[in-house]
Amino acid sequence: MFCHHCGQQVVNGARFCNHCGGALATSGVTPPPAPGGTLSGHGMTRVALPPSPGAPGSFGAGLEVGSVIHDRYRIEASIGAGGMGIVFRVRDEGSHETICMKVVRPELVASRSVADRFLREGQMTRRLRHPGIVAVHDVYAREDICFLTMELLEGRTLRGWMSERRRAGEEISLETATGIVGSLLAALAAAHEAGVVHRDLKPENVMLLGEPLDGDYRAKIMDFGIARALAQESSLTLEGSPIGTRGYMAPEQEFGGGAIGPQADVYACGAILYELLCEMVPTGRWLDPTELRADLPRGIDEVMKRALAQHPRLRTRSVADFGRALRDAAHGVAAQDETAPTPEPSVTAGPQLVMPAWAEAIPGDPLSHETGDLGFARAVRDRKTGIELLLVPAGTYERGDDEAFLGNEMPAHPVRITRPFYLGRYPVTQAEWRRLTGESPGRFLGDRRPVERVSWNRVTEALSGTGLRLPTEAEWEYAGRAGCQQPRHDTIDDVAWHGGNSGGETHPVGEKKANAWGFHDMLGNVLEWCVDCYAGGEYERCKGGVADPSGPTAGTSRVGRGGSWRHLPMSCRLSGRDGFDPSLESHLIGFRVARTP
Repeated sequence: MFCHHCGQQVVNGARFCNHCGGALATSGVTPPPAPGGTLSGHGMTRVALPPSPGAPGSFGAGLEVGSVIHDRYRIEASIGAGGMGIVFRVRDEGSHETICMKVVRPELVASRSVADRFLREGQMTRRLRHPGIVAVHDVYAREDICFLTMELLEGRTLRGWMSERRRAGEEISLETATGIVGSLLAALAAAHEAGVVHRDLKPENVMLLGEPLDGDYRAKIMDFGIARALAQESSLTLEGSPIGTRGYMAPEQEFGGGAIGPQADVYACGAILYELLCEMVPTGRWLDPTELRADLPRGIDEVMKRALAQHPRLRTRSVADFGRALRDAAHGVAAQDETAPTPEPSVTAGPQLVMPAWAEAIPGDPLSHETGDLGFARAVRDRKTGIELLLVPAGTYERGDDEAFLGNEMPAHPVRITRPFYLGRYPVTQAEWRRLTGESPGRFLGDRRPVERVSWNRVTEALSGTGLRLPTEAEWEYAGRAGCQQPRHDTIDDVAWHGGNSGGETHPVGEKKANAWGFHDMLGNVLEWCVDCYAGGEYERCKGGVADPSGPTAGTSRVGRGGSWRHLPMSCRLSGRDGFDPSLESHLIGFRVARTP
């Protein structure tokens, strides 16, 4: 028997496809569509769509290759299709970027419920801005067409990656599994904060941007197409089927009996973790992971029981609680009953020190033996590159400056960083860059001088696969301020090499006074690339307050922060920001790295 949505073979008599989750026909055998493989990145299956008679390359009225939709989006190719939509690669004639367009299948547009559900999907998903969530740019609905546009991703799905491991006969380590699931939990926390529950999380809806086996756990959650705002009461379905995919769908979704909340996503994450570790979906009476794998700590069994509890009241309460319990179990910390009163902290023993698997202690640095947020070591050294990083705790600060002389720093607004992260203690040095790439591009040579003449494009390429990344603009300013609301954390000559004291060149990192959290050279010496696209009016959009902002979803420039050895002192401010061509190789610009614990 084959699924008539995705064409994959399924068990005879099944009600739902275990690949795409679509409701199956109750009788007969549906032949599979034309072959084509999996479309990584958009939760669709690549199929051969038959063109309309007499219209080569057409996929329906007005959807021919070369057509322009909404006077803006020119169709370049069809790249996939699923039970509900067709995916095209399109050229945005406004921004001149290549993006993705998801169009409701023409035969379904006549259904008002489908159109409403699709429009609701886009409106909710467009609000979500997080590095771990596929960004939606535009959503549109009219009588003859409904579509949304989103970022075009390159990579592979978690399902494809898991299948590769199985074919190779490789077990997935606990470290790798927790790294992948931890990335998903962080993205879901942002969605839940915005009032959106995914409700259909599964390996097919997760896009891996890096190689987890190398410690690069970056992932993006795709297709919030059946997510809904928590405040909404309606539940639109297709063909009367419950929203979700069997095996990953919480019992309350499948059998009803109450509102669907964030704990449904907790259940799905638990199912994904179980499958990563045990190579099967936990349906029916599933075995404890330690019964299947002797190398797992006993605490993982309890984590699984809580995350996969049949009743929401007994289930782990939030993705944040799940993440903490998972980290504790992975490091051998005994689980606590979340329903029990929290014990008073001990005055004689602090939290257990957690050293990330990719890091090591810095010899002679006492901060490597001090615990910070969530028990992580406050100072670490990346094993592969030797770069020193300091832990930045979660918290809230005021970003921008209403008294600045440049409008792109206004209005000041609250920003919440919801989870701790590591940031380089110094800008990356020439010796570290050479160790990473074998290159020596700097104008001012010296092992301890910051590397410069490195473009944003080259930096992101060099960091790919290392687990290291550029910080977001919000992370950079938060770490730079370290609780300070002034333009700089001390007098300019004490903290920065600038145009008035540098002698016309860069200087070895760490010679100027550190801020309260131990970061050197946040101001002066070299400007520092951030990962964000640059937009001068970005702060106006954020003026009501934001959590973990990652900047505009599109743009031709990338953010640079902090001023350089040639800038005037007035330009070396913690709120100062500007945009630069990502291909620019300037002796004014370097970078520092960030990493998720």
